[in-house]
Amino acid sequence: MREFVRIPLTLMDQASIDAYDAGKRQLSWGYSCDLKIGDGVTPQGEAYDAMQTTIRANHLATCTTARGGPELRLDQHHETGDRTVALKNILVDGLMVETTDAGEAAINKLKGMLDAASKAMETASADHAKAIAAKDGELAKKDAEIDDLKGKVLDAKALDALVADRSAVVAKAKAIAPKLDTAGKTNMEIKRAALGDSVKDKPDAYVDAAFDLKTADVRVSDPLRDAVREGLADQSDGLKGVNDALEARRQRYATAHLGEQTKAA
Repeated sequence: MREFVRIPLTLMDQASIDAYDAGKRQLSWGYSCDLKIGDGVTPQGEAYDAMQTTIRANHLATCTTARGGPELRLDQHHETGDRTVALKNILVDGLMVETTDAGEAAINKLKGMLDAASKAMETASADHAKAIAAKDGELAKKDAEIDDLKGKVLDAKALDALVADRSAVVAKAKAIAPKLDTAGKTNMEIKRAALGDSVKDKPDAYVDAAFDLKTADVRVSDPLRDAVREGLADQSDGLKGVNDALEARRQRYATAHLGEQTKAA
């Protein structure tokens, strides 16, 4: 009576795989043992005249014809109980793997989980990139606002220049259009209003040139400085005392270098 043991085997060497594909599928099993000579009968009732004990396998080779018979073979089909399980080759990450339908399902499930994790990582990276881009946009906007505010801040010198320019424009405009209301108007609006319809459809550069030409002979003065130097023009009783005081001060400064005797003479 012959007995066989069925075990799962996988060929990992390319030469062995090529030999299997070429038809070399039977197996030669090498082993060592202790041989006991003596007659006897097996539990199944078979007589024997020697017995192998302490069997230890030391190699397993593929061959064209197995010493133990064609049943000793590699095959892609094997029986488990009363059913036959077919093995198949599938490609996993560039490697060919032999497995069952259940193994293929498990591998595909793992591949799906890996794909889902990879997509989740890509989505997270994309969301992070969008958040960084949005934050960079906000910072750029703030920087632009700061730059804009800096451009609108005037130092004392620039402010003085603007005030002087405004005063000059208003004074010149009043000289050619005494009744002109300049309140709330820009310098360009004042110039256009002073020149009237003659510059209605003209560009700003034309208006600037025309205004400068029209007011070339207008003397622009500082009202406060003129008042101090010449006295207030209004000689009403309310300002007469102020003017008298200014005149007395001028006289005092004019003769301060002369002695008392010189002034008396």
